[in-house]
Amino acid sequence: MAQESAAGDLVQLADALLEKVQALTRVEETARGRNAALNLIDVRMLQDRLAIISRNLLLITNTSRPGTINRLPTNVVVQIFSHLQRLPLQSSRSYFPPLFLKWIAITHVCTYWRDTALSTPSLWTNIYLHAKGGIPLVDAFITRSHERHLTLYMGRGPWRTDSIGQIQAWSRVLRRAISTAGTRVDRIILEPGFPIDDILRADQMSQKLGEGLFKAVASFSSARPLDAPNPLTTSTDETITGFLTCSIPGIRHLDLSSCPIHYILRRHEPFKHLTTLRLVQACDEKHTVPGSQLPVGFDDIIRVVTASRKSLRHLTLVGLPFCTGTAPPMDGAPITLEALESIELGDWPSNNVLAAFTHRIEVPHTASRCIWGTGLQDPTSLTLYPFLQCANQGKRPDSNAQSGDASHPKTIIVRIFLGSVPGGDMLTYKNGTLYINGDIPFSLYSTLFVDPLKQPLASVTDLVLTSLTTPITVPEWASVFESLPGIVNLKVRDAEASRLLRALKLTPSALPCLANIDIQYSEQVYGSSKGNLDPLDVQYSTEPLSLTTLLLAVVLQRTSDADAEASRTQHSHGVREGLLKRVFLRLGSRGKWLDWDVDVDNVFKRMARFKGMRATCLSKPNSMIEDSERVREEQDRWYLTMKEMDGVWPTKAVYFTRMLDTSGSSS
Repeated sequence: MAQESAAGDLVQLADALLEKVQALTRVEETARGRNAALNLIDVRMLQDRLAIISRNLLLITNTSRPGTINRLPTNVVVQIFSHLQRLPLQSSRSYFPPLFLKWIAITHVCTYWRDTALSTPSLWTNIYLHAKGGIPLVDAFITRSHERHLTLYMGRGPWRTDSIGQIQAWSRVLRRAISTAGTRVDRIILEPGFPIDDILRADQMSQKLGEGLFKAVASFSSARPLDAPNPLTTSTDETITGFLTCSIPGIRHLDLSSCPIHYILRRHEPFKHLTTLRLVQACDEKHTVPGSQLPVGFDDIIRVVTASRKSLRHLTLVGLPFCTGTAPPMDGAPITLEALESIELGDWPSNNVLAAFTHRIEVPHTASRCIWGTGLQDPTSLTLYPFLQCANQGKRPDSNAQSGDASHPKTIIVRIFLGSVPGGDMLTYKNGTLYINGDIPFSLYSTLFVDPLKQPLASVTDLVLTSLTTPITVPEWASVFESLPGIVNLKVRDAEASRLLRALKLTPSALPCLANIDIQYSEQVYGSSKGNLDPLDVQYSTEPLSLTTLLLAVVLQRTSDADAEASRTQHSHGVREGLLKRVFLRLGSRGKWLDWDVDVDNVFKRMARFKGMRATCLSKPNSMIEDSERVREEQDRWYLTMKEMDGVWPTKAVYFTRMLDTSGSSS
């Protein structure tokens, strides 16, 4: 019936349009005569009516046409809104940009889209308390989300102002959310930098002033007993402080910074069903509520983690102000975190306290583990290394255990990353990769290149070298080759590769499985450096042509050694396991001042003569994707390195506490 009605309307509009067109045609035919049938006013009226009819006709045509935006399936429209919700706001926060509510404007595209958005409660469950809109916006989200669980998100917007008026406004908004839908909140995300300390200070001050004023008024009036309800203040559960200490019974996700940490750790009954617990305290926090940085006991942390040991999936403990004095016990009952997927421990007061904590917990061998802080340069940090190597922290490998003993499961490391990316010293294991970052001495982190039984890590097949604050020397590289004999792929990204290549040339028998060498430099040029500086602003010690020649020497040596080994063992195919299969070099900005035809290209032509090996020296991007990658390299000096880190570093805690206020961006 609807289609027949639309078709009838279309026919009527078409008839009206035809009539007006004929009238205008008659006017046009007689306009040249002295006695025109219509005057100028009538002609303009006809033209206006014709325009209105044309618009109506176009509207009906678009409505009847299949595939337009107002005929998309409901689930597709909801997916569009969900995608727009995740799009970040353009900001100097390059790694963790703030979210925004501009997606709401897209819901007004048409009535169908608006009705779809309003009838989908899941779109309205994230309440951004720092967004412009205040209490009316919070009320709208609470109403439209129906009875769904809510997320309270308190972040740093680009318009951040910490004026008294803004603090009061945020306090009112937070109170409204707590009093209206506090029992529905299951996720709280509080970014470092949001003035929660000032809000809690104002909250506590208002409570004290209200109680004092109430007692003063009651002392002058015998009509109201002293224990009567206080009309000047809200109940304890409706205050922000009470919300953190007594309420939120259904909370599952806590991502907190600064002063709320104290309330969470000192709760009388810790949360028992947390899936995510992230507590971050910046060491140089200035504006805090009195008492918010009171030291917490080691037992407080153990108690909170133990309460959610069966459900906890993500755990982050950074910068916690522990009590000093008595060393924590090392022989407590182990805490098995059977569901844990990731753990991050940073800026702890001492390696001894951190080692005591890691010794108490047992995590699955598949869980990612991240440790960072200034203490990693101290020799006492060696007590933390078993946490990165062993899957079961409650059962240490003994000297009599066999390497394949199933009772002592080990972390399988297949890839090692070496770098000095901004953010400080870090050791991380994730998805088979061991990340070593910062200025940790080689004498310390090289002990990770052997397993708990002091055997070489034969499982490692990939090694990634990026720019280092303290480069690895040639003798140190030789020891790396002995500890990691199974390396198949060598990658160098924006780092001086000459020491690595010299070590390979001096130890021809090292790395018998080596098959691929991949060396790349980004396109960014720093001032007048002509591409001679790495991302750490350290000058490369080897010229591009010398680097290429050294690479050729390694290829020639390994190819001739392979042929000799093949003839000696009478292998008919003439290729041993360690023969290089691929050599790739991209000089990037370092090659812009070279004569490619004469210098580098001739070297790679010699490499390409060897059977079974592919040698490539790329000077220009050969696809649109590579071209866009080069543009990003020109904008961010760390882009090429960060691609190899797979989003592991910097973590959110590192970025907000160490990098955001000092750099503002990654470039």
